[in-house]
Amino acid sequence: MSFTCPLTAAAPRFSPPLRHFALAAASFWAFAAALFAGRNALMGFGLDARWALGATHLLTLGFLSVTMLGAMSQMLPAHGGAALRRPWAPALGLWLLAAGLAVFVAELWLGARVYWRGPALAAAALACYLSSYVPTLLASPELPFTEKHFAAALAFLVSLAGVGVLLAVDRSRGALLPAPDHALIAHVHLALVGWVSLAIIGASYRLFHPVALSRGANRLPSQAAFALLAAGTAGLAADALLGGNRWPRVWALTLAAGYACYLTQLRSLAKAKLRLDPPMAFTLVGILGGIVWAGLGLALAFGLLEDRWEARAAYGLCALLGWATPWVLGQAHKIFPFLVWRSVYAESVDGPSFDALGRPALAWTALATLALGWPLCVAGLLRECQPALTAGLSLVLACATAYALQSALWLSHLPWPRFSES
Repeated sequence: MSFTCPLTAAAPRFSPPLRHFALAAASFWAFAAALFAGRNALMGFGLDARWALGATHLLTLGFLSVTMLGAMSQMLPAHGGAALRRPWAPALGLWLLAAGLAVFVAELWLGARVYWRGPALAAAALACYLSSYVPTLLASPELPFTEKHFAAALAFLVSLAGVGVLLAVDRSRGALLPAPDHALIAHVHLALVGWVSLAIIGASYRLFHPVALSRGANRLPSQAAFALLAAGTAGLAADALLGGNRWPRVWALTLAAGYACYLTQLRSLAKAKLRLDPPMAFTLVGILGGIVWAGLGLALAFGLLEDRWEARAAYGLCALLGWATPWVLGQAHKIFPFLVWRSVYAESVDGPSFDALGRPALAWTALATLALGWPLCVAGLLRECQPALTAGLSLVLACATAYALQSALWLSHLPWPRFSES
């Protein structure tokens, strides 16, 4: 007699993109819980840099990168016109990336003497993804503008992974990098701008309809944004690694100009009649967060803001929670339920629509708590105000909890479909 259960029966429908989104939701919650638990060790004399670094990678690797890599496995073949090459590779890459993230965070939080093993596993995961995504891009009959962003973002991902492994090894050996602090600046911006921002902006030309429509009318701002952001990131990284970080103002102005060009591409938003659903609202929060992030970057580069740990942390947290996370959450509220719906209900006439799989109240709760939480976190760091930082982190944890519950509700349709009675 064979034994079956609902989860076993649903396993074939649990596609690699869905696994990416599920892991990302769990990582986002783990990040928010870790930061809240260590809220008294994030600034001042009680600073625990290892705790902050581990939590940050839960967000950057576990949430943002896993979500974007999963979305690419869906978008590259859908829009590039070529089937996904080596589809087993992203599936294997996800396991290696999850293992690498877990090992790296554990090494940091447990105070290990060396912590290069996790980054090495993550680098192996990246090799798996590239072995699938690069041939898929090369096989495309043409390379649309979104896919050009993805190609550039993947190239920057390779660079930041290399710098990250060097940083991890150098922390234990101290002989590879003459200026580790400058290498960290390069690593951070290769991640925040080169990888995350270029991927988000590229995806927006497909997924965010006002941007797609505005680009159809005038492509110059989007092309200028792409060139300036890519050149600014490459120049900043090279200057930090090889030139001693001599021209931070030049690169700050270049990156800010690139974002300003992207905002110019968004000008149609002022005239469009927008449907203010959760994905749109998340996106608008992300646009505002990007403006604040660019302003903080210019203030740090030009000495208008004292260059101290709390200011750098506020800059990074603004980029992650104010700019990147709202964009990713907004698009995830469209892609995640659609993937579930396609797996369960696509061939059925009596199933719910994909936008009816979750609960709107959870989406609006996640939006409201994030929109209030990230400015409080940034303000708390800049003013070194622990109550404001604690309040902001509690709201971010509420956002992550709401999104985790929403994700669980979406995923529950895999083992337990809801068909209407007729």
